[in-house]
Amino acid sequence: MEPKEDYSRSVFDAADDIAFITTDIHGSDARILDFSPGAEHIFGYRRDEVIGRKFSLLCGDRNQSFKCKLFTQVDPKKPGVTREVFLTRKSGENFPAIFSRYPVYSNGGKLMATLGVAVDITQSKRIERAIKFVNSEFRQLFNMAADGMRVIDKDFNMLRVSETFLKLAGMKKGDAAGKKCYQVLGGPLCHTPSCPLESIFRGERYIEYEVEKTGFDGTRVTCLLTATPFKGLDGEIIGIVEHFKDISIRKRAYEALKKSEMKYNTVVQNSLTGIFLEIDGKIEFANHRLAEILGSPDGRLAGMQMQSLIHPDHLAYHGSNRKKLFSGDAKSAEYEVKCLTLNNQTIWAKILESKIDYEGSDAILGNLVDITARRKMEKALRESEKSLKVLSSHLFTAQEDERKRLAIELHDGIGQTLSAIKFCAENCLKQEENGQSGQGHDFLNKIVSLTKSAIEEVRKISMDLRPSTLDDLGILATIEWFCREFQSLYSSIRIEKRIDACEESVPNSTKTVIFRVIQEALSNVARHSRADLVRLSLRRSEDHLELIIEDNGIGFDQSENQLTRSLIKGFGLAGMRERVEFSGGIFIVMSMKGAGTFLRAKWPVQRSISLR
Repeated sequence: MEPKEDYSRSVFDAADDIAFITTDIHGSDARILDFSPGAEHIFGYRRDEVIGRKFSLLCGDRNQSFKCKLFTQVDPKKPGVTREVFLTRKSGENFPAIFSRYPVYSNGGKLMATLGVAVDITQSKRIERAIKFVNSEFRQLFNMAADGMRVIDKDFNMLRVSETFLKLAGMKKGDAAGKKCYQVLGGPLCHTPSCPLESIFRGERYIEYEVEKTGFDGTRVTCLLTATPFKGLDGEIIGIVEHFKDISIRKRAYEALKKSEMKYNTVVQNSLTGIFLEIDGKIEFANHRLAEILGSPDGRLAGMQMQSLIHPDHLAYHGSNRKKLFSGDAKSAEYEVKCLTLNNQTIWAKILESKIDYEGSDAILGNLVDITARRKMEKALRESEKSLKVLSSHLFTAQEDERKRLAIELHDGIGQTLSAIKFCAENCLKQEENGQSGQGHDFLNKIVSLTKSAIEEVRKISMDLRPSTLDDLGILATIEWFCREFQSLYSSIRIEKRIDACEESVPNSTKTVIFRVIQEALSNVARHSRADLVRLSLRRSEDHLELIIEDNGIGFDQSENQLTRSLIKGFGLAGMRERVEFSGGIFIVMSMKGAGTFLRAKWPVQRSISLR
């Protein structure tokens, strides 16, 4: 062989992935003249099995035989032909191949045979189908993604956009062609160093931020944008992939929720009642009002045991109400207990609570109202009612006693005097009838004397009922008169007076009250105090009138029982209090056993009254 033929033969024999097949030139009946080792490998036949057999053996069914003819018959105008066809292995398997046909000429230029070159492309076809599938799958995923996506090159050109992105941007298919990224869904970071594309090319690998974008149609969309590198086949960054998640609805829902929470928080925190949430006996939440009620302005209530805020006297009662709630015997509980504040004060509280489900656990939701003031008022009202009942009872007794005293004084004093006057008058008449006029004159003198005595007795009774000096001379003169009369009866008791008010500065509406308080106070001193000194003061300031009476007697215990016992003895302190408070004043009593008694009555007055 010539060197050229040797080279061709070595290629023919060495290539195990390329089939070289030589046939004669008899068209569809062409027979195989040579079969390379590569052909043996690809088709599965041994060389000696195919030499001399028709080429159609390798072309499979009848549909393939015309292709066999095509590749064995040489057209001088088309000496070299390459086609993609299906060939058949010895096993009967059809497989795709690239088949090229070339004519073989002798040195004299005569056509001697044809050379067929077949390359099995089964694997490449599989790869191609896989690539097509992946590309198809990628396109579907890219376009059907719930969030908008786009690919941008380093020159800000949009290379690919998803269908969701088009809807988000308010664009039609094809509108994105030739557009720059900042022209579609542009944002505040465009044309700034913080641009996602610029940031990725500076070395950042992941960018995420919330931004408001402007669509192609001018609409504004709130998005959560993420940007990642887009790399070429060599791994170099050639652009970015942007992912747009439309959070406009979520944003509006969040704002609505935030607004609702603010309203709820405002209502709860500014409620006039204390509100608390209790889980497993501990306070999970307490509003500002509850913290204020329980003396915790810094919010230390959270985490505290609820029982630690209940007074020991009422722990059992509190526990019984809780037991009813958790046992299902009651849907809610309403009760009043004493509570302990964080600064160790005792208050009364009204609690209304119910059992609820909170995050899968049993919890207590409750309201707490400070009713300390109401309780004090109720106690004061009960005491007032009790005092009023005692007062009303003894009012009738006092009236009867006064009537009895008046009856006795009228009977024993004026009644006897009038009887004596009647007796003298009758004797005088008898003397006149008997002509004894001299003795009648003596009887008339007796009548005059008895009449004067009767008039004096009437004046005394009248002064006891209401001193005429109070109306004629005023309160200051009446006080002077009464103190003189008192000291004339009780010479062992000394009275120190201090009057810092003029007659015009004392309102007429209080004059009688002042006299009766002085009268009753001095009467109590004489009967009960065993004092030898009384200090009496009447003082007028710019805006009030004040009466003070104090003694150095034995005093008394101001407890409720003692006060009640003192009421049973007569009007006493309760009567004075009623008079002062009914006239618009304030009445204060301070006393201790062995330390005397201090009384103060105080009335507001107008400043326009002269203070001479």
